[in-house]
This record gives sequence, structure tokens and C-alpha cells, in this order.
Amino acid sequence: MPPTSTARAGTVAAVLSLAVAGCATPADAPAPPDGRASPAPQTYRPHPADFDGDGHEDLVLALPAVEIDGTPDAGCVVVVPGSADGPDVSSARAVSRADEGVPGSVAEGDRFGGGSWPGPGTLAGDLDGDGLTDLFVGAGHQGGEGSAGQGPVLLWGSGDGLVTGAALDVPYGSVEAIGDFDGDGHPDLVHHDAQAGGGPAEFGLLYGPFSREGGPDRTGSAPIEPGGDDLSLVPGDVNGDGRTDLVGLRSFEETAHSAGVWLGSADGLQRYESDEPLPTADEGTVADVDGDGYGDLVLRDPGGSVENPPHVPGEIAVVYGSPDGPGDRRAALTLDTEGVPGDSFEGDRFGGSLASGDVDGDGYTDVVTGVRRPSGDGPVDAGDVVVLRGGPEGLTGNGAVRYGPEDVGAPVSSHDSQPLALDADGDGLTEVFVRSRPESAQTYPEVLGSLWMFHGDGEPAGILDLTGVPSLPGE
Repeated sequence: MPPTSTARAGTVAAVLSLAVAGCATPADAPAPPDGRASPAPQTYRPHPADFDGDGHEDLVLALPAVEIDGTPDAGCVVVVPGSADGPDVSSARAVSRADEGVPGSVAEGDRFGGGSWPGPGTLAGDLDGDGLTDLFVGAGHQGGEGSAGQGPVLLWGSGDGLVTGAALDVPYGSVEAIGDFDGDGHPDLVHHDAQAGGGPAEFGLLYGPFSREGGPDRTGSAPIEPGGDDLSLVPGDVNGDGRTDLVGLRSFEETAHSAGVWLGSADGLQRYESDEPLPTADEGTVADVDGDGYGDLVLRDPGGSVENPPHVPGEIAVVYGSPDGPGDRRAALTLDTEGVPGDSFEGDRFGGSLASGDVDGDGYTDVVTGVRRPSGDGPVDAGDVVVLRGGPEGLTGNGAVRYGPEDVGAPVSSHDSQPLALDADGDGLTEVFVRSRPESAQTYPEVLGSLWMFHGDGEPAGILDLTGVPSLPGE
């Protein structure tokens, strides 16, 4: 896609979020590349966020603090359809409660698309089993009395995209992740609360398929052992059995706890007990970086405290998957790792935001991380991204590349970068989309910031200009 004019600068609160994956069938799984061992048998694969069924992944931008019909902090989600030429900005549209087919009404503070910290604002998967990707959208009260009217919704995919939906009644807590946790071929939703109903902390499971009225096929629960009241969840198939597992990034106040893992099973989620404690982590993704068919844990290790990252060099910890779950093989990468562009420094934020996909088309999953520049090296704290290549030896610094907004003619920002990875043009190479994000994931600044992209082969692709998207302020 040719570069376009500079992305709009405006007074719109924004968080860019890639809809997280559901599941697909074994027939959809790609064959291993030449010279690579066949992966372990598995049926789980991330479900592309293709809401209109045209075979191209769509980009989701959550704008929870946008003003709708004069109502502040009402929120919307913008969907930019994919096409053979990449993201089709001319067909992008904003979806909010002002739309006739979306449940609920526009309300101040609803923050449609914003989720409930630390849960994500949007999650994608074929929730009703009709073959088209649907979208969970967080908003308002995530659970409890009155949540069905102003709480989260499910937007149904169709040939025309996301035009209708249903309210989702969450019994307690916030929806945190999507995946096929019981392996029946239908995506499920998981929610959690530190003290569900005043009792012990637990996961709640809403099993798919969901009815068009928003009801799950059945519900379930799984206990969460003590050790970290704040818990964000990262889904992926760690043991290659075709069921989605969950990695829990845990902390209490400023103290980071070892990550926890819950393995999917026919009976739901089962706690995985590791012989050796897993690293502490406050960011993460699950990616098969060595191509053996088992999802590997790629985590930003804050070193025991979630308050450390602004003051210490960043480190990415890799725990390789195995048939039993996270295995004994581990690795660590920093900006000082051989082949990785740059040098470590205090507050470099290496690993502070993570995305994964096959960027170079070699059949191995790569990892993209945001990273800052040292003071005096260009604009202060401007956010760059580093691509770490997967390969038969796993995640290493070999072939790593670094990109900055200047490489595509985008404006430089002092905010951290948030990379997203998807194949919007369907060519088999993952494109990387980057935008600046606020200092804290819990707040959304009143600026849109820049949104820029590059192809997996390193070819600059330019800037996405969203000036003309209907329903945004000023349009």
C-alpha cells in the first residue's frame, strides 16, 4: 500500500488494539516450511479478525474516550477492513452505541471499546459458530446489576461487517481473554474477579457457541491460587494439544509474582504446576518461535517489581513450550544481546509492548517489541520497534531489525510504541502497525497520535490516514 498523508492529529482519546484470537480448524493450519520438522499435532490456531469474510484480516482501533453525539467518554471502535492492497481506509467505519444495531445507548463514561483494566477492550473470534469472526467489545460495567444494558456487547460478523450485536451478561469481574479452552472447536470467553461474589478468586468460563441473544452454551469456573491480586491473561496453546491455555501475569501492589499457567482441557482450565518458578512478567505473548508446534512464553520480566521498568534495562524472558506445558528450556534477551540493534539503558522499555506473527514468511513466528531511544539519541524517549526473528534455535538476535517512525515519514512521538501484527493484504507476510500509546495503559490521552506501518520485508508502507472515517469528531 503506498504511503498516505500524515495521520490526523486531534483531540480524540485513543488506544489501538488488535482483536485477540479465537480458533480455527486443523485444515486451516499452514504446512511447516522446508527443512523444518513437522509440528506436534494440534488444532488450535489464532482466528483472523476477518469480520466481513473476505479473507483479509481487519484492523480494530478502540477509541473509548471519543465523544459521540456530544456525549464525552462514550467511545467507539473503528474497523479498518483488510484488502489485497492492505488496510482499506476508504471503507473504515466507526461503530458505537449510536448505531441502530448495537445494544445499549450512548452514555457519558461508558467508554465503549475500553474494557476494564487490566482486561482488553476488544476480542475477536467466531463466537456464534457461523464461520464469520465476531467481536467482543468491553464497555461500562463489566458485571453485576444493570450490566446487560450498558455493559459489554458481542458484535456479529457479516458480509457487511459488524452491524448488529447482543448484550453480554457477565456474572462478575471483567472479560479478559478468548480461546477454545475445552477444545470443542468453539471460542470461549474467560472472566475473573479477585474475590468473585465475596468468595475465593476464580476464573469464570463462558463456553461457546453463543446464541444471537448473547448467551453462552454453558458456564464453568476454575480456581485461582493466591499470589497476585492483579492478573492479566495471555492466551495461547503452550502444550500443543489444540486447546487454548492461559498465562497469567500476576502482581500485588508494586510486587510482581511469578507468572502462572492454566492448561486447557475437556473440563476447562487446570492449574499447571511448574518444577521451577516461571519468571515475573507484566507483558507477554505466546508464540511458537522455534516452530516445534508448542507455544512459547515470551515475557517482559520486570525483575520482581512492576515499578521497575522505567528505571532498569528491559529484559525479555522466553520459556519454551513442551507437551507438558512450559518446559525447562529458557532464554533471555536484552538490547545488549548479540545482533539486537541498540544498547541497553535504564528505562529502555525493551519488551514493554509485544506482538507476534510471521513477519518474514519463513514459517517461524517472530516477535515485535516497542523500545525507547536513549536521551540525546534523536527525540527524547521517541518510541521505536525491534523485530526479533524466530527460527529453529528459537528467539535470538540473529537478523533483528529496528524501525522508527522517521523510516516511513511518520511524526515522531515521545510516547511508547505499541506494535500490532496482522496480515491485512493476505500475502502471507505479517505487516506491523505501530502507534504511540500513553505512559500508563490505564489512561488514554486526548490525542490520537501517529499510526504507521511497515511490511515484513522491511519495506516502508507509510501512514494510515483516518481523517475521513465516519462518526469520528469533526467528520
